[in-house]
Amino acid sequence: MIPRYSREEMDKVWSDDNMFDLWLQIEIAASEAWHEKGVISSKDIKKIRKAKFSREIYENFFAETKHDIVSFTRSVGESLGVEKRWIHHGLTSNDIKDTALSLQLTQSTEIILNLIDNLLSNLRKRAIEFKNTPCIGRSHGIHAEPMSFGLKLALWYAEFKRHKLRLESVKGRVSVGMLSGPVGNFSSIPYLDVLYHLITRKSVILLKLNPVNEYLKPVFEKVFQSFIERGYIIVTTGNIDESKYMANHPGINNIHLTGSDKTFEDIVYGRELTEKERKSKSLSKINNKPITSELGNVTPIIIHPGKWSTSDIKYQARKIVTAKLNNNGFNCIAAQVVVLPDGWGQTETLIKFVKHYMSKANERKAYYPESIERLEKLEKDKGYERVNALSCVTPHLTREIKAYSKFEINEVWSSTIYFKKIENTSVEDFAN
Repeated sequence: MIPRYSREEMDKVWSDDNMFDLWLQIEIAASEAWHEKGVISSKDIKKIRKAKFSREIYENFFAETKHDIVSFTRSVGESLGVEKRWIHHGLTSNDIKDTALSLQLTQSTEIILNLIDNLLSNLRKRAIEFKNTPCIGRSHGIHAEPMSFGLKLALWYAEFKRHKLRLESVKGRVSVGMLSGPVGNFSSIPYLDVLYHLITRKSVILLKLNPVNEYLKPVFEKVFQSFIERGYIIVTTGNIDESKYMANHPGINNIHLTGSDKTFEDIVYGRELTEKERKSKSLSKINNKPITSELGNVTPIIIHPGKWSTSDIKYQARKIVTAKLNNNGFNCIAAQVVVLPDGWGQTETLIKFVKHYMSKANERKAYYPESIERLEKLEKDKGYERVNALSCVTPHLTREIKAYSKFEINEVWSSTIYFKKIENTSVEDFAN
């Protein structure tokens, strides 16, 4: 706000202090909702209700992160104990900022509406007072028929009543907040696949949801209700047996799937293939229908050597960890292997900070089938290093790949990241 033109009351609404206060209110309200669902314990929510924000601590974190919401949540976390892990749980930055903006707009419209009420009261009073007071009418800047000054004020009164109705309508539209969370389990993919095939193939769609997304079936049926009623879309659930039955049904002409290579092999070949069979080009199929798929891959992060500052290294380490732990690694493009130049003076420092930030990251639930069993099996291998606390249910693992490893070509699909050092003779040679 520009101090010269702003009222004190309105200036407070748009101040940083009020913005941070609203952010905190929203974070606590979100935690209350998690508590009602049984996610946050009564013991933790009592402490979260007393959470405080410190501008001084915020500024210190902001100097490092250059990220307002991250700095804010860390500042709030300083006033809490282990329960700080629930601050910003399931949320993304715009959930907080956009909802706070809606609250500020609501507060602003309430101030203006109160001022309009005061103005209307005075206009009505003055219109009656001056109803018999003559004044010169105006028309395009020249004198017109004489009129009552009270009538002029009455016309203003009627106009501001209309303005008030418009502003009340605006208030209703802006008084809305939404906490939708980050991308999460990517439940938008089925929507996009269905719409794509409806438009490009102009065909009826049978959508079978991944078992981890079965709880969304009522949501999909609501969204696609008009298509379902007309017989264009069917939404169903089930496991691999149901998938194989549907895939082989004579009414199905084309197949598109999102899942693991094992799902693909089971549908196309009827079983999981051996490494030798995967290389064969003459293997017979039990399902010859056209099939497209969106499967996992090994996403490398390639580090190019150069003159990196400590801030550069910390920043890139945080990005690597974010790319790995987004949705706990259950992401087809999650970081899998960090490729580093061997002999580069900052290789070990970068690895150290990646491990550091993985150790500090909040625990994420390994909800995907068999994922926790896979992690526990890897953890028993002495080649892996667990970087987060043993008290955490889901381990965060790292490992350096020194020789050929199957994980250079196979996706782990969990909270595990690998480091691979390759020969580095010069910056130009490494780039090529």
